[in-house]
Amino acid sequence: MSLYKDPVTTLLGVIAQNNGIQLSPEDYDFENPTVNTTGTNPGQNTYVTVTANNNVAPYQGSVQIFYNRLNLADLPKLVTLSIQAPEFSNSHDILPYINERFGLNLEPTDIVLVDAVDMVTYKTVTLTAEETSLGWIGTVDVSVKQGDIPLENYLVNTALPGFQYPTQYATLPFAQFYSYWRDFSEHTAYLKTLVAGQAIPVELATILTDITGDTWAHTGYSQFSLGGAIIKFAGPTAENGLFNDNYDYGLIVGLDHNDAFGISGDLIIHFSDPVDPFAQA
Repeated sequence: MSLYKDPVTTLLGVIAQNNGIQLSPEDYDFENPTVNTTGTNPGQNTYVTVTANNNVAPYQGSVQIFYNRLNLADLPKLVTLSIQAPEFSNSHDILPYINERFGLNLEPTDIVLVDAVDMVTYKTVTLTAEETSLGWIGTVDVSVKQGDIPLENYLVNTALPGFQYPTQYATLPFAQFYSYWRDFSEHTAYLKTLVAGQAIPVELATILTDITGDTWAHTGYSQFSLGGAIIKFAGPTAENGLFNDNYDYGLIVGLDHNDAFGISGDLIIHFSDPVDPFAQA
């Protein structure tokens, strides 16, 4: 994304900011800019005429505005103008790489087309603003070279596991989806006693069996097993962004695929304090 907007958008935005009127780019044309030697508004280096191009534009006629174009020669004061690019031969070829590297918004219409100069180990390219550029004036030299680190020498592990969401076992039901929508509130009193890092109690397997209808084992190798599992989080849902904050509390239980072969990932368990219908507001 460019840090610099295109000049037309910027100029119309400044007009709106200073005059309180909105002008649409489709309704107005910008004539070629001119270096400001008029003696009027000496603090601005440029003036340009803006003209309505159709009869239904909300504002008609023309107006001359004064503003400052950016000077290419000022860029080295901000950054080191040395970039890397693939094959290139002229000043227009390197513009996409300059824009990406420094957040600029240079277009071929902004820059005079000239050939790069070969300096053996690198090339230099002179960027000179076209007289018709709305956003730029001046000239600057840029050093350009190709990337010099052979990728094949450093990217040595080419057998990658691929994307894993939310676990590496993509053919198994995700524990997150399995438990997230279920309400464990009838077991709130007990679940609130659990803490992160403690050993998995047998009671948790009983509670999971009760709420889900599936038979959960406390240990051992089975479709639904808490063997090898860990309690990663236990506490108020407000303290962890993975939870549905309509509930008061939550548990995150990380399953071990070596024991639970029918499901993978983390169980996200929600529960809330019971509501007393006779409580006074």
